Amino acid sequence: MSNLILKADSLYKSYTSHQAVIDFSLEVSKGEICSLIGQNGAGKSSILRMLAGVFLPDKGVLSLFTEKKIGYLPEERGLYQEMQVLEQLEFLAKLKGLSDQEAKTKSELALDKYGLGDWKKKKIKQLSKGMQQKVQILSTVLHEPELLILDEPFSGLDPVNLDLICSLIADLKAQGTAIIITTHEMHIVEQISDKICFLHKGKVAWAGTKDDLTEKFGLNKYRISLKDNRCDSNHTLESYLLDLLGKENSQIKSFKTIDNAGVVIKLGQQIIYEIEVFEGFSGQELFLLLSEKFEIMKFEFYFPTLEESFKEICK
Repeated sequence: MSNLILKADSLYKSYTSHQAVIDFSLEVSKGEICSLIGQNGAGKSSILRMLAGVFLPDKGVLSLFTEKKIGYLPEERGLYQEMQVLEQLEFLAKLKGLSDQEAKTKSELALDKYGLGDWKKKKIKQLSKGMQQKVQILSTVLHEPELLILDEPFSGLDPVNLDLICSLIADLKAQGTAIIITTHEMHIVEQISDKICFLHKGKVAWAGTKDDLTEKFGLNKYRISLKDNRCDSNHTLESYLLDLLGKENSQIKSFKTIDNAGVVIKLGQQIIYEIEVFEGFSGQELFLLLSEKFEIMKFEFYFPTLEESFKEICK
């Protein structure tokens, strides 16, 4: 409990007749990154605004266990376009309690470290969208918050700057900062997150760790490559699996044919099958069942991507 930074318990938020957030709960501790994933309109920004104190929930309890200020990067950006970059950072840092000297020193160090040192005398309006995004993110963390809330922080960033911001987030995590992020960049979520929360129509559809997700979706799925998908002139693996599915007490839960890009393809080619079995039916048993009739080139566990898992949960 001593490491807990934020606890949200059954938060609700509505706008006139629209219920934006329904029964949202979350706990985040020091040095933990939690990512909120959802389609547009799923309630992500509304949740972050409540967590940041921009507005209050209609009901529910929100508790913060930190005496320091939080850092909040809203979805809507708000830099002063006529100010110089260094001047902008110093101004925002002083608003968050830093002295004049602290604001100047930390701003200059941050700009040099994250590739903006040569631009510190330029006006904000002279920067690209991605560079302005970096300035905005740096302004959010200069006061070293214990809780950092980032709404779409990777928007507009090229791959190099994306890596720089991911490095910044990793540094903050190592320092013990609790971080809550919303993003559509699923590959980044997979890389950095300790907790993941899928949102669907204002509700939590699923929440847990990456290991929890693997256990839910990846333990009973296999990918099988065949040299030839026919066992005789009349039967393919697809027809064989369909026969198995139709039997009482079948151990086959579902299957589909895919190509290497994960796209459903027609039969008659060399293909890869993704097969899901019911719990309790082992990979060895599946291999023995199929190898009696088909020449198997490759047989492996299949762990769905985060995007595939999200689509499965929220469909």
